[in-house]
Amino acid sequence: YVIILSIYISMSKSYGRYKRLGICTGSNTEWYRDRIHKVRNKNKHLIRNIIANNDIEEFDDYDIEQEYDKPVKKPKRLWKFLFRFVAFCFLVVAINLGVLLFSGKLWFNQPDKNQYPVRGAFVDSDMGRINWNTFSGQNISLAYIKATKGIAYKDDNFESYWAESKGCELMTGAYHQFAPTKSGRKQAEYFCNTVGKSIKGRLIPAVEVKLYGIYAVLPPDVEDVTKNLMEFCDYIKSRYGIYPIIITDKRCYEKYLSEFDGFRFIMKSYFDDVENGLPSDFWCYNPRVRVNGYENEKEYFSMFVYCKNIDVDTFRKEFVC
Repeated sequence: YVIILSIYISMSKSYGRYKRLGICTGSNTEWYRDRIHKVRNKNKHLIRNIIANNDIEEFDDYDIEQEYDKPVKKPKRLWKFLFRFVAFCFLVVAINLGVLLFSGKLWFNQPDKNQYPVRGAFVDSDMGRINWNTFSGQNISLAYIKATKGIAYKDDNFESYWAESKGCELMTGAYHQFAPTKSGRKQAEYFCNTVGKSIKGRLIPAVEVKLYGIYAVLPPDVEDVTKNLMEFCDYIKSRYGIYPIIITDKRCYEKYLSEFDGFRFIMKSYFDDVENGLPSDFWCYNPRVRVNGYENEKEYFSMFVYCKNIDVDTFRKEFVC
């Protein structure tokens, strides 16, 4: 941009010099008259040279003085160009930022890898077939695989993901998308039947609590949601011996989950750090990530980090059953 602007200014200055000198061809008196009228006061002496060299009839001194006594407007061509040029630059930058954000190559949050070495991903069937060895080599330490939603939906690829990921270096676990108005016990039973009797060698189960669909517009009753979620968590504890990790955001936490003391949380905060006062065992910081290692490369997935600076082996001892 700077180079283009410099070239334009240089060309503008050259053009201005030619314009002030009144360089022209032909013998049309009216044309010369118009040109002379545009010359600045400081170049009056050039007028007489133009007249003499081109055999144009003399103008009265009165005419010349009258024309040059008129106020001369400053040229606005350059300023108009500069304004348009700056506006164009801003437009190009805005478009580039939009493309980078849309493609997932740039995001508002970029947690430092040295400060947050344990990083994880949420995986579902939209990603297609996954090469788990390649996927685990993309600076990802663990992955939560979507298993169920509500009391009747099972993710299409859960069984294949669950089986194929068992032998890879990646730590894997299953999560359930919670239906706020459905029975918590029935949801937990459906989840456990899908995952299996044992989760040995797997991550602690997780449950995602969010207001989706109609619930985002008409939030369900607080008491009903709290009751159903506690039923779900209690059943998971009875089956696997540990409470699930809760995946949520600020809105849901403040409305429904502020009384769930002692639970671990994966807190979603896509545009800034997790606010003070919110639980921050894990931080889900970016919903638009793409890496190598899965079939539908145009699909995005969410990334999260563990908020303590520990190595992967220490994390494994604490969070793998």
